[in-house]
Amino acid sequence: MRRRYSLAASFALISICFVLMTAATAKASNTYSVLHTFDSTGYFPIGNLIFDPAGNLYGTASRGGLANSNCPLDCGVVFKLSPSGGAWNFEIIYNFTGDGDGGEPHGRLTLDSKGNLYGTTYVGGTVEQGICPTGCGTVFELSPSGGGWTFSQLHSFNGSDGLAPWTGLTPDSAGNLYGTTTAGGAGGAGTVFELSSSGASWTFSTLYALANSGREGEFPFSDLVIDGTGNLYGAAQQGGSFKPGCGGCGTVFELSPSSGSWKFNLLHTFQGIKPGAKAGDGIYPWGAFAIDSVGNIYGTTFGGGSACSCGTVYKLSQASGKWKEQILYRFGALNGGNPLGGGNPRQSWQPLRYHAKR
Repeated sequence: MRRRYSLAASFALISICFVLMTAATAKASNTYSVLHTFDSTGYFPIGNLIFDPAGNLYGTASRGGLANSNCPLDCGVVFKLSPSGGAWNFEIIYNFTGDGDGGEPHGRLTLDSKGNLYGTTYVGGTVEQGICPTGCGTVFELSPSGGGWTFSQLHSFNGSDGLAPWTGLTPDSAGNLYGTTTAGGAGGAGTVFELSSSGASWTFSTLYALANSGREGEFPFSDLVIDGTGNLYGAAQQGGSFKPGCGGCGTVFELSPSSGSWKFNLLHTFQGIKPGAKAGDGIYPWGAFAIDSVGNIYGTTFGGGSACSCGTVYKLSQASGKWKEQILYRFGALNGGNPLGGGNPRQSWQPLRYHAKR
């Protein structure tokens, strides 16, 4: 059964994340400027913004736009912000209908070298009563065409291959796209998938379905990232260690290409607060990872870590084939907390140093 309004989704729906970005040529300053104020034509922008080579910004708003019973708070939009004479022009380039095209886009967009945009929607697409009555979600493409944009559906989830994708898509150097669904799949706990391109067609593959025991984790709400050898890294927002107070505190996992398939490796299971301990390592990992030049992974948890359950910043490092966690920071009641966001270092198409062999 789909859990559309999980604890994680509830947090995100009541949180508004503002992403402040400046062009690379702009001088550093402390000046704050509002580029656009959202209204009913599109609001609740959750995913990060991305730039194109011309300095335009693209993003999604999960609410507003057209109304549909599949998305009662309206179905969301894709928008563009263009700099012009010291101001920014706001333009909606696509209104989701909540039907076959999808609705409620939550993740960031991905931009390829030809100017095409790719993303996911949380609802809409294929309807499966009893599993996803408002639609299981979609993967879409928007291509610039004749001064406008052409919409294409690349995949419509059906529950067995996953449902309710929350995150954006992560590309590799060959043009393949990787993502996660928050639920569905053989274990019902979410999937990791790939869309591979061949000319104008796309082939969908489920790389891994999280096990129904929940021990591997469930409900992945974090963007995937790729390291220099083609391994995928992600986080499951719940599952793993079932401790009092979190009912499954979340996990970090790796998928490695191996002889034509993918091998799952559980890197870390969050423990929440251990009995007798003053503080834990966090619960509910969220937001994209960052990977440094030697392969260390950095991330955040939404809660846990301190008495106020305000979240943590953690590091995972590998030595002798084993992964070790280090807590870099615990948020407190007076210094912010409950981090949801996270920048993806490959949020747009960039040349990578490898091509995964399968």
